Amino acid sequence: MLNFNFCVRIFVVIVPLLVQNGDTSNLPRQGTFPRRVQTALRQVQERIESNADLWIRIDARIEMDKVRAQIASLLKADASDIVVVPNTTSGMNAILRSMIWQRGDKIMHFSTVYGAMKSLIQ
Repeated sequence: MLNFNFCVRIFVVIVPLLVQNGDTSNLPRQGTFPRRVQTALRQVQERIESNADLWIRIDARIEMDKVRAQIASLLKADASDIVVVPNTTSGMNAILRSMIWQRGDKIMHFSTVYGAMKSLIQ
């Protein structure tokens, strides 16, 4: 099941702080995230923990809509076409299971394919 609260916590913090005016050069490529992101993440965590019921019932969805709009703007897409998932495996699972497959269709993958993906493909 999608851990919606985790996704919202991370993206509410990271997208506005790292992507500014379409500039993605701030996005971390490896290692830990910048200190200002860490500080903002802690603030969001405090907000969530101060009233978890309000966050789960109302605020999380509002914040996710804002995040989807920001990502859509960056990608020049419609926000209704943006889906935030907790990880690549969940995203690929959703995509592959939503497709209509015919007998004889094939999926090509490298021998280094991640185990969960290989299982899904088979």
